[in-house]
Amino acid sequence: EVNNGFCNMVGRSREELIGQSALILYHGLEEFNRVGSEDYGLMERQGAGVSETKWVHKNGQILDVLLSLAPIDPANLSAGVTFTAQDITERKKAEQELRESEMRYRGLFDNMPVAVKEEDLSAVKLFLDSLSSSGITNLRTYLKENKQAAAYCASLVKIIKRNQAAVDLFEEEGPLPAWQTFPGSPDP
Repeated sequence: EVNNGFCNMVGRSREELIGQSALILYHGLEEFNRVGSEDYGLMERQGAGVSETKWVHKNGQILDVLLSLAPIDPANLSAGVTFTAQDITERKKAEQELRESEMRYRGLFDNMPVAVKEEDLSAVKLFLDSLSSSGITNLRTYLKENKQAAAYCASLVKIIKRNQAAVDLFEEEGPLPAWQTFPGSPDP
């Protein structure tokens, strides 16, 4: 049996599906065999199978599908399976777009002719908040007058990434010294 949601997903009526091999849904015999082998193997070992596959809508559109199978009778797999199929085409498309966007960003970042770096300042914020909580009202003045506190604050900066221009500017491959990462911090 198939429900209306399934029929709508694959663009076929109940009559076109019931009694047919699931092969009519797949994007080829190789994929049909891969999923069957993988999922039936998982059902034998774990009682259920889950896989991602590609199906073909009646109109020819390729669908990315998350398929979950469980045997009707765990002691007799030939008795048939029950399954759910979720159309994940939009999710897969969004994942691909995100990967492409990340690659574009990485390419822009890495190849910019100016030095650029990404830093995590969350530990600096916690330290400065703790100073404020202890009653220090002018952090700038406090850090100018307390070089050790300023150096400690600078050491909390975590470099996430830097581009080649930044590496070239500082003429080193490893992590930057902390005093170079915090504007206005004292030189060593």
